[in-house]
Amino acid sequence: MIRYKKLFLNPDMKVWLSKNSEVPMREQLVTQITLGVASGDLAIGDRLPSRQEISRRFGIHANTVSNAYRELSELGLIEFRQGSGFYVNEIDSENLEDKIEIDTLITKFFQSSQSLGFSMGEIKEALEKRLSSKTPKSFLVIESEKDLRDILVSEISESTRAKVFGITFEDFENEHREINSNFVTLLRHKAEIEEILDADQTCFFLKSSSVPNAMEGRTRPSEDSLIVVASALEKFRITAKTFLVAAQIDTDSIILRSPRDENWKRGLDNVQMIICDSLTAKEFPKSDKVRVFPLVSDDSIKDLRQMCKPSYRQTA
Repeated sequence: MIRYKKLFLNPDMKVWLSKNSEVPMREQLVTQITLGVASGDLAIGDRLPSRQEISRRFGIHANTVSNAYRELSELGLIEFRQGSGFYVNEIDSENLEDKIEIDTLITKFFQSSQSLGFSMGEIKEALEKRLSSKTPKSFLVIESEKDLRDILVSEISESTRAKVFGITFEDFENEHREINSNFVTLLRHKAEIEEILDADQTCFFLKSSSVPNAMEGRTRPSEDSLIVVASALEKFRITAKTFLVAAQIDTDSIILRSPRDENWKRGLDNVQMIICDSLTAKEFPKSDKVRVFPLVSDDSIKDLRQMCKPSYRQTA
Protein backbone atom coordinates (compact mmCIF):
# COMPACT_ATOMS: atom_id res chain seq x y z
CA MET A 1 0.00 0.00 0.00
CA ILE A 2 1.21 3.48 -0.84
CA ARG A 3 1.39 5.72 2.22
CA TYR A 4 1.16 9.44 1.79
CA LYS A 5 1.10 12.56 3.90
CA LYS A 6 -0.49 15.92 3.26
CA LEU A 7 1.00 19.35 3.83
CA PHE A 8 -0.85 22.67 3.75
CA LEU A 9 1.32 25.41 2.22
CA ASN A 10 -1.46 27.95 2.67
CA PRO A 11 -5.24 27.55 3.26
CA ASP A 12 -5.87 27.01 -0.47
CA MET A 13 -2.86 24.93 -1.43
CA LYS A 14 -2.36 21.32 -0.38
CA VAL A 15 0.63 19.13 -1.22
CA TRP A 16 0.54 15.34 -1.09
CA LEU A 17 3.83 13.45 -0.96
CA SER A 18 4.15 9.68 -1.13
CA LYS A 19 7.38 7.93 -0.06
CA ASN A 20 6.41 4.52 -1.45
CA SER A 21 6.30 5.58 -5.08
CA GLU A 22 8.39 5.22 -8.22
CA VAL A 23 8.03 8.99 -8.68
CA PRO A 24 10.95 10.64 -6.80
CA MET A 25 9.99 12.85 -3.86
CA ARG A 26 11.90 15.75 -5.42
CA GLU A 27 9.85 15.45 -8.61
CA GLN A 28 6.57 15.26 -6.66
CA LEU A 29 7.46 18.42 -4.74
CA VAL A 30 8.64 20.37 -7.81
CA THR A 31 5.59 19.37 -9.87
CA GLN A 32 3.01 20.29 -7.25
CA ILE A 33 4.57 23.63 -6.29
CA THR A 34 4.97 24.52 -9.97
CA LEU A 35 1.27 23.87 -10.60
CA GLY A 36 0.38 25.70 -7.40
CA VAL A 37 2.13 28.84 -8.66
CA ALA A 38 0.73 28.51 -12.19
CA SER A 39 -2.85 28.08 -10.96
CA GLY A 40 -2.68 30.83 -8.34
CA ASP A 41 -3.13 28.46 -5.40
CA LEU A 42 0.24 29.85 -4.30
CA ALA A 43 0.27 33.61 -4.56
CA ILE A 44 3.23 35.90 -5.16
CA GLY A 45 4.95 36.52 -1.83
CA ASP A 46 3.64 33.37 -0.11
CA ARG A 47 6.29 31.89 2.18
CA LEU A 48 7.05 28.21 1.64
CA PRO A 49 7.77 25.81 4.51
CA SER A 50 11.45 25.55 5.38
CA ARG A 51 13.53 22.67 4.09
CA GLN A 52 13.81 21.35 7.63
CA GLU A 53 10.04 21.50 8.16
CA ILE A 54 9.27 19.49 5.01
CA SER A 55 12.10 17.07 5.78
CA ARG A 56 10.77 16.48 9.30
CA ARG A 57 7.11 16.28 8.26
CA PHE A 58 7.64 13.67 5.55
CA GLY A 59 10.68 11.89 6.94
CA ILE A 60 12.84 12.59 3.87
CA HIS A 61 16.41 13.84 3.58
CA ALA A 62 16.83 17.62 3.72
CA ASN A 63 19.01 17.45 0.59
CA THR A 64 15.98 16.17 -1.35
CA VAL A 65 14.02 19.28 -0.40
CA SER A 66 17.05 21.50 -1.09
CA ASN A 67 17.38 20.04 -4.59
CA ALA A 68 13.67 20.62 -5.27
CA TYR A 69 13.86 24.22 -4.04
CA ARG A 70 17.03 24.78 -6.10
CA GLU A 71 15.25 23.59 -9.24
CA LEU A 72 12.26 25.83 -8.52
CA SER A 73 14.62 28.77 -7.95
CA GLU A 74 16.35 28.14 -11.28
CA LEU A 75 12.93 28.17 -12.96
CA GLY A 76 12.32 31.57 -11.38
CA LEU A 77 9.25 30.35 -9.49
CA ILE A 78 10.61 30.91 -5.98
CA GLU A 79 13.33 33.05 -4.43
CA PHE A 80 15.46 32.72 -1.32
CA ARG A 81 15.55 35.66 1.11
CA GLN A 82 18.52 35.55 3.45
CA GLY A 83 17.45 34.90 7.02
CA SER A 84 13.79 34.58 6.05
CA GLY A 85 13.33 31.56 3.77
CA PHE A 86 11.82 30.75 0.38
CA TYR A 87 9.00 32.76 -1.18
CA VAL A 88 6.90 32.54 -4.34
CA ASN A 89 8.59 34.84 -6.81
CA GLU A 90 7.01 37.77 -8.61
CA ILE A 91 6.34 37.11 -12.27
CA ASP A 92 7.44 40.61 -13.19
CA SER A 93 8.98 42.61 -10.39
CA GLU A 94 9.09 45.77 -12.52
CA ASN A 95 5.32 45.96 -12.93
CA LEU A 96 4.09 46.42 -9.37
CA GLU A 97 1.92 49.30 -10.66
CA ASP A 98 -0.39 46.62 -12.12
CA LYS A 99 -1.79 46.18 -8.61
CA ILE A 100 -3.06 49.75 -8.36
CA GLU A 101 -6.83 49.98 -8.12
CA ILE A 102 -8.68 50.88 -11.31
CA ASP A 103 -9.99 54.17 -9.89
CA THR A 104 -6.44 55.33 -9.25
CA LEU A 105 -5.43 54.39 -12.79
CA ILE A 106 -8.35 56.33 -14.27
CA THR A 107 -7.48 59.39 -12.16
CA LYS A 108 -3.87 59.26 -13.32
CA PHE A 109 -5.00 58.93 -16.94
CA PHE A 110 -7.14 62.07 -16.76
CA GLN A 111 -4.41 64.01 -14.97
CA SER A 112 -1.80 62.98 -17.52
CA SER A 113 -4.06 63.76 -20.50
CA GLN A 114 -4.96 67.21 -19.17
CA SER A 115 -1.32 67.99 -18.41
CA LEU A 116 -0.59 67.39 -22.12
CA GLY A 117 -3.17 70.02 -23.08
CA PHE A 118 -6.16 67.86 -23.99
CA SER A 119 -9.58 69.17 -22.97
CA MET A 120 -12.15 67.03 -21.16
CA GLY A 121 -14.24 67.02 -24.35
CA GLU A 122 -11.33 65.65 -26.39
CA ILE A 123 -10.56 63.00 -23.78
CA LYS A 124 -14.21 61.91 -23.63
CA GLU A 125 -14.47 61.75 -27.43
CA ALA A 126 -11.31 59.63 -27.69
CA LEU A 127 -12.55 57.25 -24.96
CA GLU A 128 -15.98 56.83 -26.56
CA LYS A 129 -14.36 56.11 -29.92
CA ARG A 130 -12.07 53.52 -28.40
CA LEU A 131 -14.82 51.82 -26.38
CA SER A 132 -17.21 51.68 -29.32
CA SER A 133 -14.63 50.21 -31.69
CA LYS A 134 -15.20 46.62 -32.71
CA THR A 135 -13.25 44.09 -30.70
CA PRO A 136 -12.04 41.01 -32.58
CA LYS A 137 -14.28 38.03 -31.84
CA SER A 138 -11.64 35.40 -32.46
CA PHE A 139 -8.70 34.21 -30.38
CA LEU A 140 -5.18 33.42 -31.49
CA VAL A 141 -3.37 30.99 -29.19
CA ILE A 142 0.38 31.58 -29.24
CA GLU A 143 2.27 28.41 -28.33
CA SER A 144 5.11 26.64 -30.13
CA GLU A 145 4.55 23.18 -28.61
CA LYS A 146 2.01 21.65 -30.99
CA ASP A 147 0.33 19.19 -28.62
CA LEU A 148 -0.15 21.87 -25.97
CA ARG A 149 -1.35 24.40 -28.57
CA ASP A 150 -3.93 21.97 -29.96
CA ILE A 151 -5.34 21.30 -26.49
CA LEU A 152 -5.57 25.02 -25.64
CA VAL A 153 -7.30 25.77 -28.96
CA SER A 154 -9.81 22.98 -28.35
CA GLU A 155 -10.47 24.01 -24.76
CA ILE A 156 -10.98 27.72 -25.49
CA SER A 157 -13.10 27.03 -28.57
CA GLU A 158 -15.37 24.66 -26.68
CA SER A 159 -15.72 26.99 -23.69
CA THR A 160 -16.35 30.26 -25.55
CA ARG A 161 -17.95 29.11 -28.83
CA ALA A 162 -15.63 31.61 -30.54
CA LYS A 163 -13.29 31.01 -33.47
CA VAL A 164 -9.89 29.98 -32.13
CA PHE A 165 -6.68 29.58 -34.07
CA GLY A 166 -3.15 28.60 -33.11
CA ILE A 167 0.28 29.87 -34.09
CA THR A 168 3.92 29.29 -33.10
CA PHE A 169 5.99 32.03 -31.46
CA GLU A 170 8.19 32.20 -34.55
CA ASP A 171 5.29 32.76 -36.95
CA PHE A 172 3.62 35.18 -34.55
CA GLU A 173 6.75 37.32 -34.35
CA ASN A 174 6.72 37.70 -38.14
CA GLU A 175 2.99 38.17 -38.64
CA HIS A 176 1.51 39.79 -35.51
CA ARG A 177 1.11 43.22 -37.12
CA GLU A 178 -1.22 41.76 -39.75
CA ILE A 179 -3.43 39.69 -37.43
CA ASN A 180 -6.81 40.99 -36.25
CA SER A 181 -7.55 38.74 -33.31
CA ASN A 182 -7.34 38.59 -29.52
CA PHE A 183 -3.89 37.28 -28.66
CA VAL A 184 -3.80 34.59 -25.99
CA THR A 185 -0.93 32.67 -24.39
CA LEU A 186 0.06 31.07 -21.11
CA LEU A 187 1.14 33.32 -18.25
CA ARG A 188 4.65 31.86 -18.24
CA HIS A 189 5.25 33.42 -21.69
CA LYS A 190 4.44 36.97 -20.53
CA ALA A 191 7.95 38.43 -20.82
CA GLU A 192 8.58 36.73 -24.17
CA ILE A 193 5.35 38.03 -25.74
CA GLU A 194 5.67 41.58 -24.43
CA GLU A 195 9.02 41.91 -26.20
CA ILE A 196 7.27 41.17 -29.52
CA LEU A 197 4.06 43.21 -29.21
CA ASP A 198 3.76 46.72 -30.57
CA ALA A 199 2.83 49.52 -28.17
CA ASP A 200 -0.86 49.41 -29.21
CA GLN A 201 -1.18 45.62 -28.97
CA THR A 202 -2.18 43.57 -25.96
CA CYS A 203 -2.24 39.90 -25.04
CA PHE A 204 -4.39 37.96 -22.58
CA PHE A 205 -2.38 35.65 -20.31
CA LEU A 206 -4.00 32.38 -19.30
CA LYS A 207 -3.76 31.01 -15.78
CA SER A 208 -3.39 27.26 -15.45
CA SER A 209 -6.10 25.19 -13.85
CA SER A 210 -5.59 24.00 -10.28
CA VAL A 211 -5.48 20.20 -10.03
CA PRO A 212 -7.18 20.05 -6.58
CA ASN A 213 -9.92 22.43 -7.74
CA ALA A 214 -10.48 20.50 -10.96
CA MET A 215 -11.00 17.27 -9.03
CA GLU A 216 -13.09 18.83 -6.24
CA GLY A 217 -16.49 17.22 -5.82
CA ARG A 218 -15.60 14.21 -7.94
CA THR A 219 -15.69 10.64 -6.68
CA ARG A 220 -12.24 9.53 -5.66
CA PRO A 221 -11.06 6.28 -7.29
CA SER A 222 -10.36 3.32 -5.02
CA GLU A 223 -6.73 2.38 -4.42
CA ASP A 224 -6.92 -0.69 -6.68
CA SER A 225 -8.85 0.99 -9.51
CA LEU A 226 -7.36 0.62 -12.98
CA ILE A 227 -6.87 4.17 -14.28
CA VAL A 228 -5.77 5.38 -17.71
CA VAL A 229 -4.18 8.79 -18.25
CA ALA A 230 -4.62 9.63 -21.94
CA SER A 231 -3.11 12.63 -23.70
CA ALA A 232 -0.77 13.39 -26.59
CA LEU A 233 0.93 15.88 -24.27
CA GLU A 234 3.63 14.05 -22.33
CA LYS A 235 3.72 16.64 -19.55
CA PHE A 236 -0.02 16.11 -18.98
CA ARG A 237 0.51 12.36 -18.57
CA ILE A 238 3.43 12.78 -16.17
CA THR A 239 1.69 15.44 -14.07
CA ALA A 240 -1.53 13.44 -13.79
CA LYS A 241 0.39 10.34 -12.74
CA THR A 242 2.29 12.32 -10.10
CA PHE A 243 -0.94 13.50 -8.49
CA LEU A 244 -2.56 10.07 -8.66
CA VAL A 245 0.44 8.47 -6.98
CA ALA A 246 0.48 11.16 -4.31
CA ALA A 247 -3.25 10.52 -3.75
CA GLN A 248 -2.44 6.93 -2.78
CA ILE A 249 -3.13 5.24 -6.12
CA ASP A 250 -0.85 2.27 -6.76
CA THR A 251 1.50 2.92 -9.71
CA ASP A 252 0.68 -0.54 -11.07
CA SER A 253 -2.92 0.64 -11.46
CA ILE A 254 -1.98 3.64 -13.64
CA ILE A 255 -1.69 3.23 -17.40
CA LEU A 256 -0.34 6.02 -19.64
CA ARG A 257 -1.61 6.25 -23.22
CA SER A 258 -0.95 8.64 -26.10
CA PRO A 259 -3.41 9.03 -29.01
CA ARG A 260 -0.34 9.16 -31.25
CA ASP A 261 0.41 5.50 -30.54
CA GLU A 262 -1.07 2.67 -32.59
CA ASN A 263 -3.96 0.80 -30.93
CA TRP A 264 -3.83 3.19 -27.97
CA LYS A 265 -7.48 2.47 -27.10
CA ARG A 266 -6.92 -1.27 -26.72
CA GLY A 267 -8.27 -2.57 -23.40
CA LEU A 268 -9.81 0.73 -22.29
CA ASP A 269 -13.25 -0.84 -21.95
CA ASN A 270 -11.98 -2.67 -18.87
CA VAL A 271 -10.63 0.30 -16.89
CA GLN A 272 -12.52 2.10 -14.11
CA MET A 273 -11.47 5.64 -15.05
CA ILE A 274 -9.96 7.59 -17.93
CA ILE A 275 -8.32 10.93 -17.13
CA CYS A 276 -7.64 13.04 -20.20
CA ASP A 277 -7.38 16.53 -21.65
CA SER A 278 -10.31 18.19 -23.45
CA LEU A 279 -9.02 17.31 -26.93
CA THR A 280 -8.46 13.62 -26.16
CA ALA A 281 -11.89 13.47 -24.51
CA LYS A 282 -13.45 13.89 -27.98
CA GLU A 283 -12.14 10.41 -28.80
CA PHE A 284 -14.51 8.83 -26.28
CA PRO A 285 -18.30 8.63 -26.01
CA LYS A 286 -19.72 10.56 -23.07
CA SER A 287 -19.31 8.47 -19.94
CA ASP A 288 -18.99 8.94 -16.20
CA LYS A 289 -15.65 7.18 -16.25
CA VAL A 290 -14.10 9.80 -18.56
CA ARG A 291 -12.71 12.63 -16.43
CA VAL A 292 -11.58 15.72 -18.29
CA PHE A 293 -8.88 17.83 -16.64
CA PRO A 294 -8.87 21.37 -18.12
CA LEU A 295 -5.55 23.15 -18.59
CA VAL A 296 -7.06 26.66 -18.37
CA SER A 297 -8.48 27.99 -15.09
CA ASP A 298 -12.18 28.80 -14.73
CA ASP A 299 -11.34 32.46 -14.07
CA SER A 300 -9.45 32.76 -17.36
CA ILE A 301 -12.30 31.11 -19.27
CA LYS A 302 -14.78 33.59 -17.76
CA ASP A 303 -12.58 36.48 -18.85
CA LEU A 304 -12.33 35.10 -22.39
CA ARG A 305 -16.11 34.79 -22.58
CA GLN A 306 -16.47 38.43 -21.62
CA MET A 307 -13.99 39.42 -24.32
CA CYS A 308 -15.98 37.77 -27.11
CA LYS A 309 -19.45 38.99 -26.14
CA PRO A 310 -22.06 39.37 -27.56
CA SER A 311 -21.19 36.53 -29.97
CA TYR A 312 -20.84 34.12 -27.07
CA ARG A 313 -24.16 32.58 -26.02
CA GLN A 314 -24.43 30.72 -22.77
CA THR A 315 -25.80 27.26 -23.39
CA ALA A 316 -28.31 25.67 -21.06
